[in-house]
Amino acid sequence: MGRREQQKKENPRQIHVYCEGESEKIYLETLRNLVGIKQRLKLVVRSERKQGIDLYNHVRSRYKKHDFKVSPVEIIIIVDKDDTTTEELTKLKNKCLRSGYLLIYSNACFELWLLLHFEKVTFFTTRENLNSSLSSKLGKSYKKTDKRFFEQVVKKYEVALKNSEKMEDGIPEFNKNPYTNMKELLNNYFNV
Repeated sequence: MGRREQQKKENPRQIHVYCEGESEKIYLETLRNLVGIKQRLKLVVRSERKQGIDLYNHVRSRYKKHDFKVSPVEIIIIVDKDDTTTEELTKLKNKCLRSGYLLIYSNACFELWLLLHFEKVTFFTTRENLNSSLSSKLGKSYKKTDKRFFEQVVKKYEVALKNSEKMEDGIPEFNKNPYTNMKELLNNYFNV
């Protein structure tokens, strides 16, 4: 075996998560520290401050020359409904399917997943309603990057999984509110 062939040794599989905001990153890193990742895989979470198709295109460009055989990476993109149109979200979903990326989606926003740690959410909701409800649960104003809050919330991940049981896996339709498929990410990759 030549020297070059020896250098092509396969690296351990990794999970790379790209999200729109900081809350998702803090949540996932806190959960990783609490329960760990299945098969002890390496989890890398990046907040890119891009939305929808822009986030997808950014991720795609990062892996343009990546050798997935030598360095296997599972890519996950986390997005919210925000002001993104259903048409753009459908395009994003199709692009993710073609690329083999897992798309995690929340409507109205990621805070829905956080509120599910406290209660079932079965009514139409908005970002403002979710933030208000989280503030009420905290007894103080909810701040998206409050690490102490996330340390408390993450401990209740089993409640969130139970409260989200009736929400379908995959993404049935983008206008469904409330909806999140965050449980897929937890069930597939975390020791929950």
